Amino acid sequence: MKRAELPQNTEEGRKLLAIVKQYPGITTAQIILETQGNPTTTRRKLDRLAGQGMLTRTGKRPHKWYLRRQG
Repeated sequence: MKRAELPQNTEEGRKLLAIVKQYPGITTAQIILETQGNPTTTRRKLDRLAGQGMLTRTGKRPHKWYLRRQG
């Protein structure tokens, strides 16, 4: 992934958003199992999407991920 490229514009980023959209409240571990990807980079991408306001997560562990309501 190029440094300037936004995660939601990459294939992996779109895949993560689609998973969270399909399963609201999915935990980080379940997302990692679903994608079969590298756990560290998957977590990093989720955090990056959250930073851009695409996703939100619960504060307590295990973190549950949800799509951010737009508008």
